[in-house]
Amino acid sequence: MRGHRDCAIEINSAIADGQLFLDWTYSQELYRETTIQQLAARFIHKLRSLISHCQSPDAGGYTPSDFPQMQFDAAELDVLLAELN
Repeated sequence: MRGHRDCAIEINSAIADGQLFLDWTYSQELYRETTIQQLAARFIHKLRSLISHCQSPDAGGYTPSDFPQMQFDAAELDVLLAELN
C-alpha cells in the first residue's frame, strides 16, 4: 500500500564528515510541519544539553561502551577501575 507507515514519525540519522545528520519523515495527514519543526528543535536542544553534560569535568567516569573490545559488563568494569585507583 502506497504511503503506509509502521511508525507515526521516523527519524533516521547518520554521521558523515564528523557531522550528525537527521532525517525526519512523518505523515502530513497526521502532523503539521510546524509541529515537527518544534519537536526537532526540542530534540536538538536536549541533544546539545546531553553533549554539554558529557563534556563537563563533573560527568567523568567510564561505561562498558567505552571499551567495546573488552566486553565488560558494568560490575566488571567497576571492579577493574577500583583496582586501578
